[in-house]
Amino acid sequence: FLFLWVLIHRQAFLGQLTGTFTPRSVPSEYQILKDFLVLQEGGFAALWVPKHQRFGFYTLAQKAISSQDEILDAPPVEFAVAIATEGGKMLIQSQNIRFFIVPFDSEGEIFLTDHTYDVTKRIAWEEALNTVPWLEKITVPGADNIAIYNVLQ
Repeated sequence: FLFLWVLIHRQAFLGQLTGTFTPRSVPSEYQILKDFLVLQEGGFAALWVPKHQRFGFYTLAQKAISSQDEILDAPPVEFAVAIATEGGKMLIQSQNIRFFIVPFDSEGEIFLTDHTYDVTKRIAWEEALNTVPWLEKITVPGADNIAIYNVLQ
């Protein structure tokens, strides 16, 4: 029995497991984003568009909201048109959202077409958010692959 048990579990002992058991490190962009968010004053929410990424940072004071789960599940252009209205801006302000974040999809889980990563989907979200007049794209050095938008008052 012991021989069979060791034989079955040898990959675990040798560190050769793949798939779900493969260790993943946090990309440096997300470490830098975390540092940036921690330096911000007060409690606020960050809206992840279209949804929160597995390495995205949040705390009780700095919440992470997934746009497709809690605001509007729509294609990029429709989403931008909806939030660009006065009612959309009021909704964003009522949720105390200070930043919009289009994540760096390091694991290829969010922007997919037929189960493969599709960079054009990410670009479409950025282009749509660029049309919202009260959003300002900001640059955080070192987090170039993550698009961050500041909500103007």
